Formats: sequence, C-alpha cells, structure tokens
Amino acid sequence: MNNIFNFNRFSLLIRREWINFGKIYLISLAVVAGVVLAFYGYYVYEQLHYGHGNWRGSLGFRPVIFVFLGLLFLTMTSSSYFSDLGQKPKAIIELLIPASTLEKFLASLVYTVFLTIGSFLLIFYVIDFAFLSYIRGFTKETTSYIAADGTAVVIDHLAYFFNQPLPDATKYFFVLPFLLNSIFLLGSIYFKNFHYIKTAVSVMIYIACWIGILVFIMQGATRNTIWVGDNFWREEMNVLRIIGAVGVLLTLFFWFLSYLRLKEKEA
Repeated sequence: MNNIFNFNRFSLLIRREWINFGKIYLISLAVVAGVVLAFYGYYVYEQLHYGHGNWRGSLGFRPVIFVFLGLLFLTMTSSSYFSDLGQKPKAIIELLIPASTLEKFLASLVYTVFLTIGSFLLIFYVIDFAFLSYIRGFTKETTSYIAADGTAVVIDHLAYFFNQPLPDATKYFFVLPFLLNSIFLLGSIYFKNFHYIKTAVSVMIYIACWIGILVFIMQGATRNTIWVGDNFWREEMNVLRIIGAVGVLLTLFFWFLSYLRLKEKEA
C-alpha cells in the first residue's frame, strides 16, 4: 500500500474505524455526560435545599470539572485508539486494512482530536446551558460599578460557560490538549498493554526529572549572581509565549514519532 493520500479511501477508513472505535467512544462520552450531569445536579440540589442564595459560589466547580474531565476524556480516547496493535490477532487485522499509514494516522487525529474535543465541548456547553437557563429563570447575581471613565459596568455572575471571559494567559495553554493527545497516541502505539497507565507514569517521571534538572540548572546559574540586563525572562507573558511555542513543537514532534512508529508496525 502506497503512502499517497486518497480521499475516497480515507473516507471509507473513517467509516470503518467508527465500527471498531465508535462503541468505545460513545460509552466514554456517555460516562462523561453522566459525570457532568451529576456535578451540576448535586450542586443545584444542594443550593436549592441547603444554600443561602449564593449561586456564584456554588457554580465555582465549572472550570475545574471542565479542564480535568476534558483532559481525562481526551487522554483516554487517545490512549485506546491504537491499543489493538498490542494484541497480535487484532493487530494483524488492523495492519491489513487497505489504507496507507498516512491515512490511518490522520483518521486517528479525526477521532481523538477533532471529534473528541468537539463532542466534549458540545456536551458540556449543552448541559451548562440547560442548568444555567433553569437557575436564571428565578434568580440573578450581578455586580455593578462605575469604571474610571465614568461608564457603568455590570458583571453577570451567572453567565453561561461559553460566555465566560478568559484571562489573556489562558490562550497559551490551548496547546495542552493537543500535546497530551500526541503523547498518549504515541503511547497507544508504543506499549503493548496497559497503555494509559504506562504512558501516564512515563509522563509524570519525565515531568519530575525535567523540573528537577531545570531547577538545579537555574539555581547553579543564578547562585551568588545579580540580575543585570533586560527583564525578558521576568515578564510572565514572555515565559508563557515560550511555553506555548515549545508545546506546539513537542506536539508536532510526538505526532511525527507516532506516524513513524505506526509505519514501523506495518513494515
């Protein structure tokens, strides 16, 4: 099978992969929806029966559950996509699929990146919209003040989650889901079993070593010294830009490794 991309063959592969991966994906998505519903239902029930009208404080869980549950869902789907390659009988079937390595890799990105992120955002926003619409039907929480230029500013503390203002620094972390996808997708190809656990442990060990080495180097380089020169590294946004750029490069690098590893499997 040549590695030239063919759209018709690629579309057939997408349909075929849904038969294999779709059931696992839908079950995982249903679990995610259930967890989100449980959190919203619990906090709304608690506030209605035992609260004191502080809806702003009760809904503080939303950013936390959005980030951690979303990343967990993303990494689990990424880690399970190529897991069949670790089982010899299933691996033979997967490797004999009449599609190029490039098409198989791109199909994995369609399911583990675009479909996974898109469906999670849709599920979370729909549930949030439903509960917030219900709460806003009988109460509202706003803060009003006069700005320095004399204009009146009203802050809605019961805004829908998709309307929540984001700090400027947040945009530099948008690469994190893609970086985690590239790492766990590589782990699903590289490891033969226990893909998620082995990948997660490897990532934690790598991060711990990287932080330790970085701190050691920085302490050794700055010990008994005085900072002279510009303040580039003291500016938070400059550091975040570097982190974002490194994240993009690492994502592309791990995706490339995943492609090469998949190609080796088929060789």
